[in-house]
Amino acid sequence: MSNWYHGAMSRVDAEQLLTEAGKDGAFLVRKSDRSPAPGGYVLSLSFQGQPHHFRIKLDQAGYCLSVRTQDSNNCYNFGTLQDLIEYLCANCERMNIPYPPLHPICPNPSTGEDEGGESNEEEEEESEEESEDDLSDEQEIEEDETIKRCPLELRKTLRKRRTKYMNDNSITTLSRTAFGALDTTEIAELDPEFLKLMEMYIDNSAFYKDIQLDDNEGKRCIQMLIDFSSQKLLDELRLYRKRLAFIDNFLSRLVKESPHSEMASEPGYRTEPAQTVMDNIDSALLDCAQTSQHITGKVGGVYKQISRSIKVNEECLINKTKEFVARDGAKCRTQIVVDPLKGSISFAGVDFHHAQVQRMEKNHKDPTRMTIVFTRCKNKDIYFDDTRTREEFYQSVSQIKHIHKSETSIKSLSVFCCTWNMGEVEPTSDTFRLLDEGGLHVQGISSGNTTVPPDIVAFATQEANITERDWTSAIQLSLSQKYQGTQYMCVGIQSLMGIRVMVLVQSIHKGKISCTECDTVKTGVGGMVGTKGATAVSFTFGTTKLAFIGCHLAARAERKLKRTEMYRDICQHLSIGKKSKFAPFDLSYRFDHVFWMGDLNYRLDCEYEKVLQNIKLQNYDALLKDDQLHSEMRQRSVLYEYKEAPIQFPPSYRYKRGGRTEYVYEKVKASGNVYNVPSYCDRILIHSMPQLDSTQTGYFANTYYKASDHAPVIATYTVDTKVQCLRGNHDDQDSLLKIHFPLLQAKIQCKSPERFCIKFYSAIFAETVSSRPNPRIRFDYAPELEGFEVQQSMDRVDVSCWEQNDVPELVPILSNREFIANENILIQVVSHNSVDCYGQGILSMKGRTTPDVLYTFGLLLTSPDGICGELRGEMVVSQYAPTQRGTGEQNLMSPGAGGVTNRGFIASGSSEP
Repeated sequence: MSNWYHGAMSRVDAEQLLTEAGKDGAFLVRKSDRSPAPGGYVLSLSFQGQPHHFRIKLDQAGYCLSVRTQDSNNCYNFGTLQDLIEYLCANCERMNIPYPPLHPICPNPSTGEDEGGESNEEEEEESEEESEDDLSDEQEIEEDETIKRCPLELRKTLRKRRTKYMNDNSITTLSRTAFGALDTTEIAELDPEFLKLMEMYIDNSAFYKDIQLDDNEGKRCIQMLIDFSSQKLLDELRLYRKRLAFIDNFLSRLVKESPHSEMASEPGYRTEPAQTVMDNIDSALLDCAQTSQHITGKVGGVYKQISRSIKVNEECLINKTKEFVARDGAKCRTQIVVDPLKGSISFAGVDFHHAQVQRMEKNHKDPTRMTIVFTRCKNKDIYFDDTRTREEFYQSVSQIKHIHKSETSIKSLSVFCCTWNMGEVEPTSDTFRLLDEGGLHVQGISSGNTTVPPDIVAFATQEANITERDWTSAIQLSLSQKYQGTQYMCVGIQSLMGIRVMVLVQSIHKGKISCTECDTVKTGVGGMVGTKGATAVSFTFGTTKLAFIGCHLAARAERKLKRTEMYRDICQHLSIGKKSKFAPFDLSYRFDHVFWMGDLNYRLDCEYEKVLQNIKLQNYDALLKDDQLHSEMRQRSVLYEYKEAPIQFPPSYRYKRGGRTEYVYEKVKASGNVYNVPSYCDRILIHSMPQLDSTQTGYFANTYYKASDHAPVIATYTVDTKVQCLRGNHDDQDSLLKIHFPLLQAKIQCKSPERFCIKFYSAIFAETVSSRPNPRIRFDYAPELEGFEVQQSMDRVDVSCWEQNDVPELVPILSNREFIANENILIQVVSHNSVDCYGQGILSMKGRTTPDVLYTFGLLLTSPDGICGELRGEMVVSQYAPTQRGTGEQNLMSPGAGGVTNRGFIASGSSEP
């Protein structure tokens, strides 16, 4: 039984015992002399020479300390007083106790009682019985040499602990690991009291509870252990200090009263022996201080590792082993087992470690096919029964790689883009300066980054007079010189005569690159000559689709319409991204981020002298008011929904070759002289899907290179990536989701009356879904869809209308809100009796996945010729049980079926009319 329980005792007697003990942490538990009712106890504790008393109540919930804890909302109840005392030893601060009860004051054998009111004689009998049990355990438990060298009392403690924590199935694996760490060769030199405190520390920490502790909590617990370990040392040092002071005073008096007082001045009379002792003490204290500091610094890493292990265990429990059946390349059915705990993927009984899976490529043409790329094994082509099973397998493997940290999640990418018309002059070997983002030769807005290497580097060049191989080698050499220790690999390079685009990615991202495509479009001389046109490189980074387009459009200020026509031809004929089901859509809708750069040749419609004056005054905003590209973008004729940062640098064309301080107005040609106003011909723009953010961190011109009449223009970005691994259970079969549109209305510009259908495309659907032909025409929008700005050209256009039963329910392949919010729904308005498209738009699902909430949206419809219509509607994401699949839309809006809990207006960003 407990050796700190004193039975009935007055407050005065308890304080006297605490005073006699004379050390912090001395304590006893007694029956309250003020509470005659059963269950009244008091904890008496000594701290800094003062007694402290805390009332303990006993009720049906157990023993409870009557103090205001740091977490006032929780009441800590314990089954026994022993449990209460052990908890206080490791959590005194949380319970607002000034010091842990570490030193029990034993009761007088003649008067002490145990917690149940029994005498100490019975307690002694129980102790003898326990000793006999220990002796029998000593023969049954196999002991190692460490335990055998320990004193008898310590051996008993170790045997009990080993029996409890090595055989009890309820103890966590981390607890066993922690207690196993105590069985070291140094344990024989420690005292049982300290080992008992170590046990309490483990019992009340993350090891036992399997919860995550932060660094401060871990350091606090370790600091308590250090404080306890040094308590006796401090007491001894205080006593040692008093002894030294007494000896010093004794010698001083002795010398003063001695007739031969000159002996006191002899060298080494007192200092030599004392100095040797103090040196030893100082050395020992310094060593202790350094060790204590090392322990405190080590705590953070230890607890981070513990938290990491706990997190892996929890995620493995959430994501259980899953089995899939698929066909391999030989069309043979095989079983695939994904085991999160082992971190393995088994194909027909052959295990592959998660780190061996370099990437998984979803086939765009076949929605059931997937290619698994291994690091040291042959790739595997797998065919699933449907798209949903393929996506579920993809998420299961991605979660394993995320749990075991074999794949780092990248939330954003840094991108460096440069466009440069080289003027048919081979660049110098010093291409290193092209990468500068600071210096006198950098004009414009710059991030000033000089040390952090970008994830992606893209160059678009025009009138290039260097081979692809030499250009790639020159840029890779410059990158390795600027960002030492970082290697870049060429993802793709494509040339069309002098027009070229090249994209490089850091080599560490090699395993994330897939689905690379390249293409060219000729737009010169009737579309047959490659002096003008575009080149493109696209690829998928993880699950984020990126495209880089470099173009060279028609020259001269009067050819503005020709440039617009070339732009539309490029968008229509570039084949990148057309292998997927999104092929019917515009180029910018096929990718998550599109970077459009090159010599677009749009000029300033302004007088030459006025341009020079504004350049001298650095009044670039005034110049851009006359910029042809900005005028076309405002009219939504070209590059609709693309973004360009404010331009704060001089026009990049037409400089006098060999310098960067003078522009040349007249250009001599065999066909006749041409007059060129300095203009912003070289541009870089970006288009991003609505659910992904993109931030332009720099936009500037580089005036270091003077051989060409164009200055290189650089833009730097930070772009978001799509979520590759869903958190938690990626498909909740107990609560499925579906999307439906109670009301859709559209205005479509067309020369003849048509009945339209709406088609829905998205990665969250297994296939394309189409509505019925619109059955009714309205003269204006329904009242619930008013509030959006109406295009002036559509004021008198009739409204086509689709109601709830006209649009089928859309069932996602995975019932996961994060999966749905990570994607878009591409919408197409087509003729009911042909494949002609009369408009297309994009509806972002970000922020629109709360179940049973009615969302109102409005978006513009576009075609290659510009804005051609607008679409407004209502959308609801609803939950339903698996047995309700396919029951129709009527049940969703009926009373008692959840209905609409909130009606809100949610804009669609730049897609709003």
